Amino acid sequence: MDGDEVVLDNLDITLTVVEPPGHLKRWSGGFRLDPTDHIEPGGPYRLELEDGRAGDITVVKVEYSSASKSWLVLFTAAGSLS
Repeated sequence: MDGDEVVLDNLDITLTVVEPPGHLKRWSGGFRLDPTDHIEPGGPYRLELEDGRAGDITVVKVEYSSASKSWLVLFTAAGSLS
């Protein structure tokens, strides 16, 4: 989501959550897009998961892979994913 606008939906994402003791929880992940889809680096974008958890992400990299013929999108975030 970008504000109230759905930018992309029905994505398979990878998600890694790191909770260092005494520090803010950090999480990151990625997903692939069809060649006709696109998202711009930056944010914040709102990530909403099927299980109801949500949080704000920043897209840090968007790279086209000619091998898989898809866009690879990587993102980071800090704080709760609730």
